[in-house]
Amino acid sequence: MGEHKSMSTLQQQTVNKVTQTEYAKMIGKSKPYVTKLKKQGRLVMQDNLVLVEESNRQIENTSDPSKTPEQHTEQHDETDQSYNYWRTKNEKKKYYDADRESKLREGELIEAKQAAKAIMESGTIIRNRLESLPDMLAPQLINEPDEAKIRAVLVDQIEWILTELSEKFKQLTENHV
Repeated sequence: MGEHKSMSTLQQQTVNKVTQTEYAKMIGKSKPYVTKLKKQGRLVMQDNLVLVEESNRQIENTSDPSKTPEQHTEQHDETDQSYNYWRTKNEKKKYYDADRESKLREGELIEAKQAAKAIMESGTIIRNRLESLPDMLAPQLINEPDEAKIRAVLVDQIEWILTELSEKFKQLTENHV
């Protein structure tokens, strides 16, 4: 019985020390991959043999978390400081910032201050033109008995205001492209 126990211990020690080729087969990877691990200092070696358990721990401890599946599927929240969470968040921010800058350059977006200024200017134009309508139209319409002619004059003036407003918007968009 003692012999069997020592034989088992001997087999265990032998399995714990293997050649790089045997280790590659054990982990299901190629020999060049194991050589790469050795060059990176991620294999624990003794007498030119790979110490299996120690090497497995070393590889696990030094692996890039972004290239391994996560061990849990919990939702990330603002307090989760895992490598993948913050890396993903940072990459998304970089993408959105670059996309925004690109759209600003191409004229697809304008700054909020510019948009507010354009709206204020447009509102001012509408207000000024509408306030001037009675003074402009009263002399033309005072003696006009025909309702159709009155309607035509009003439509012309309103179209003129809308056309002017449209031109202003066009200028604003062309200035920001």
